[in-house]
Amino acid sequence: MTNAASTFHALVLISAVVALAVAQVPAPATCAACVAAGFAWQIGQCIITSDSGGSYCRVADVPCYVDQEACVRAALDEAAETECAVPHGCGDCLSANSRCLWFKGSPGSCGSGVGYWGGEQGVVRQAGQCSESTQKTLTAAAAILLASLALVVALYWRVRSGMRTRGQDPAAPAKVVAPAEADSSNEWQLNDAARAARGGTSEQGHGAVLADDRL
Repeated sequence: MTNAASTFHALVLISAVVALAVAQVPAPATCAACVAAGFAWQIGQCIITSDSGGSYCRVADVPCYVDQEACVRAALDEAAETECAVPHGCGDCLSANSRCLWFKGSPGSCGSGVGYWGGEQGVVRQAGQCSESTQKTLTAAAAILLASLALVVALYWRVRSGMRTRGQDPAAPAKVVAPAEADSSNEWQLNDAARAARGGTSEQGHGAVLADDRL
């Protein structure tokens, strides 16, 4: 075995031992202890394994704290996560913490703006803009309501027009025949049929029916 090969195997063995030792050592529980050990603090925990480039900031699109000064900001940022989750109104949201953002929508929501990289048209940063945001939301809701009402009215007139075309008056109340009236009408029609069978007519009236019965 050459010296180069021996050196390579030794380096591989050392790397494996170091990786195993790091995996077995518990990660520091605070930002200050984490960065003091040479690691990075992200998403509320210490990142003790680096990427292929040697960086410990492995989580994309979130703040990464690598020194003691940054840890002071980390404490403030983490407090904002809790405080910004409580308010439900735009004004209360922006006054709860300077790191809070009001996210527009229907309804809107309050959240931490730490690490926010989205478009500014979707958020409110200043309390003075809250009324404008609310007015735009109400205007949009009113427009939807009016459009729905117009659709209902259009459908009503279309149905009404169709009923008139078929000779029906949608405004006229439907005639309801009482059960007793219907039975009486059916009985009179049966009497007419019986009189016609005996040679009588329905125009002879009730007296003619009695005369036929006496015969």
